Amino acid sequence: MEGVVHMEFPEQGQTVNYERYISTLRVQHDNARPHTSRQTQDALKQLELTTLPHLAYSPNLAPSGYYLFLQLKKYLKGHYYDNDEEVIADVRRWCRRLNSSLTACAN
Repeated sequence: MEGVVHMEFPEQGQTVNYERYISTLRVQHDNARPHTSRQTQDALKQLELTTLPHLAYSPNLAPSGYYLFLQLKKYLKGHYYDNDEEVIADVRRWCRRLNSSLTACAN
């Protein structure tokens, strides 16, 4: 797999709890409560999924934090949108370009 393999935009005001978290495959998660709850841990064990734990107290070491989201934040700076759909469409376009550039770098 290369590039962004999953993207999800929750409804405005929607909370990420253990039910929502376990309904979507994750490769790596941090130590937030929905990720470490007993229900989440039990579900991951039942599904025989191996998790890649995030280093405790080291949010600055998350790959998504120091590359992906930093680049997205730079891209979105100065853009103005009239609604959520415009933001989502622009983020999807940005991810497609990112995937193309990552594939080119890997070849």
